[in-house]
Amino acid sequence: MRELKPKHWVFTIPEDNPSSYILYAPLHHLTARISDQAREILVQLLDGQEVFGEESEQMKDFLTDEGLMTLPKDWQSCSMPGNSLEPNSFSPNLTKHQIILSLTNKCNLRCVYCYAETGADFTTMKWDVAKDAIDSLISETLSFGNKEFSILFHGGGEAFVEYILLQQCVEYAKERAEVEGLKASFSAVTNATLITPERAQWLKDSGFTHFTISLDGVKEVHNRQRPHFKGIESFDKVMSGIRAIKDAGVHFSIRSTVTDIGVNRMTEFVRFVAAEVFSQSSGSIHFEPMSLCGRAAHSQSDQLSTDPYSFIRNYMAAKQVGEELGVKILCTLDTFKREKKQYCGANNCTMVCVTPEGRLSSCSRVTKQSDVGSELFLYGNHSPETHNFNINEDQRSKVREHGELPLKCTECFARWNCQGDCPISRYAYPEHHKMSCRITRQLLMESLKVELEVASKPVRNK
Repeated sequence: MRELKPKHWVFTIPEDNPSSYILYAPLHHLTARISDQAREILVQLLDGQEVFGEESEQMKDFLTDEGLMTLPKDWQSCSMPGNSLEPNSFSPNLTKHQIILSLTNKCNLRCVYCYAETGADFTTMKWDVAKDAIDSLISETLSFGNKEFSILFHGGGEAFVEYILLQQCVEYAKERAEVEGLKASFSAVTNATLITPERAQWLKDSGFTHFTISLDGVKEVHNRQRPHFKGIESFDKVMSGIRAIKDAGVHFSIRSTVTDIGVNRMTEFVRFVAAEVFSQSSGSIHFEPMSLCGRAAHSQSDQLSTDPYSFIRNYMAAKQVGEELGVKILCTLDTFKREKKQYCGANNCTMVCVTPEGRLSSCSRVTKQSDVGSELFLYGNHSPETHNFNINEDQRSKVREHGELPLKCTECFARWNCQGDCPISRYAYPEHHKMSCRITRQLLMESLKVELEVASKPVRNK
């Protein structure tokens, strides 16, 4: 674990004006403008150098008063991504244990950018694998003395293609939870095309607390990006599933993948969602630039890309429209005031995704051996003989080693908003990683400018 110094959590960022800098201390929630001269003194102090003079003494007092020379208590044990829990833990999460069940590689859609490249593999999880995974999760929860666990249905395919298996998993988990005095909850990432009113009601009654629903934009955009495997449109089916989930009263959010096909229609989409989806309740849209992986990596289409500057411009506009209409606009690359201790569970191998073949993956994007990255992120497998899962500790160590913040990122002002970006992108998709880095830094700069602009406005007495 690398030692952290104040220069790793207090940053000075040059503005367009060469004599002005932004002082940004994300973990202390401090943003301010400083002069070039003050910045020179600050940089030396943060690096542990001795600086003398009246101005340096004033800067020392400022750093002390704001507590900037030490990490806040909540961050002191998080110098770098790592795992301090038992190495053999199946689901090492001390507060709420969770596994991801990737039930199948089958999908009824053929999204033009699909990271899993569905349509080539139709493997579905066997019941004994699912049962043993649930049993292991419950055993882990009990061994830590906790009272609740959750199961997320997500992965390379569409879980509701195997609805009967999904029901079987949920009912079994609920029965085991009741016997053990535990609370079980469930969630899913879905295209929503197979959710009927009857299914939605069952999901609500069974303890589903959240759905992430993929809807890529207004009708024309969505249908181009996410067609049915038969080549027909899917937009109306998604909207029907959304209405069923709304009527059942299950919380959900929209997840929208942005390509150059729809990047200039993001604000139009926000207005549509505000009127047709969240007209009587609050809600959120997660806009994400398309990942240059899977099917997208092989596409010959000029439009199957995402220009980072177009994304930033349209995302910021969509965010403004969302504020006006009561729809929260989010992006994993936009985390101002939502700083991260790690990008995701793949950083330190605490994400436990059970694949359709019964393997353990530390990344929900890697669910079969043919996936790029399987040689790193697959770290265990189901054992029918022991009804348990064999974990390769050497492989888990490799995942953790890869998950550490890259040295080049340690002094980047966006490190606590990004934590090195998506581990699979860093490992296998360098172009997408570069794009994500660019977008993250620019979105953070935009947020800092807005923060400073608001702070500079005079307060008017009413």
